[in-house]
Amino acid sequence: MKKVIAILAVAAFLCLIPLSAFAATDETGSITVVMIDRADKSPIENSSVGFIKVADCEYSDGKYIFTLTGDFDGIEADLSKPEAAQILFDAATERVITATAVDTDENGSAAIKDIDAGAYLVFSYDKLFNPFIAQIPMVNEEGVFYDVSAEPKIDTSVPDTPDTPDKPIIPIVPIVPIVPIVPIVPIIPIVPIVPSIPGDTPGGDEGVPGQDTPGTPGTPGTPDASADENATTPEKLPQTGMLQYPVPILGFCGIMLFTAGLIVYGNGKKKEN
Repeated sequence: MKKVIAILAVAAFLCLIPLSAFAATDETGSITVVMIDRADKSPIENSSVGFIKVADCEYSDGKYIFTLTGDFDGIEADLSKPEAAQILFDAATERVITATAVDTDENGSAAIKDIDAGAYLVFSYDKLFNPFIAQIPMVNEEGVFYDVSAEPKIDTSVPDTPDTPDKPIIPIVPIVPIVPIVPIVPIIPIVPIVPSIPGDTPGGDEGVPGQDTPGTPGTPGTPDASADENATTPEKLPQTGMLQYPVPILGFCGIMLFTAGLIVYGNGKKKEN
């Protein structure tokens, strides 16, 4: 009889272990977000905070295990790492998952109560703080807590700046020496100007080859009809011999004037005598 009672007691104890684990996860809790502006220590009112359940909670071997479920099933995100919140937030945005929105009161608090145990994605519709994960229950050195409170860092005096890598990649550009461009000036040969000396002068009397002779006064010379039509006449130099024709006329006039002078002079002498 004692053996039967002992067996039943052990069996009852073994049955109570999983029941106690399921009883722990059946409890409900709450999440409260307090939004305080660190610039002036003032509460932020009428700002919407979103809550989305992303994981269920199970108790096993003395630990609370959170497993992604629902619309987030299959997403590779480790809830123990801080980058998991941003991964889940991007997935919720892409899949247009509905969230529970709560506005902050005059104290800057937004709370969601009587919620099941699990992990919840918390974010700001006004993008005043980065998304984060709140777990119910929350386990720390002080114990297990089903009512969780969080105060994210908010500073409205600091403008939003994009995330930059610790070591920006700077492309290496080779230094190319600048070679001045020298224009190419063509070399122009210097050709000496040689005056051409004409031979026979057309028109007038026949000239001697290599000697300039004047033509008929007052009339230009005419080219020889027998000359080649395609031949080109060399350029003529000014002929100073053209001024020789007034010399005889001027000489004759001088003699006449001199003779007239003698006659007048002789007549004058006769009258005086």
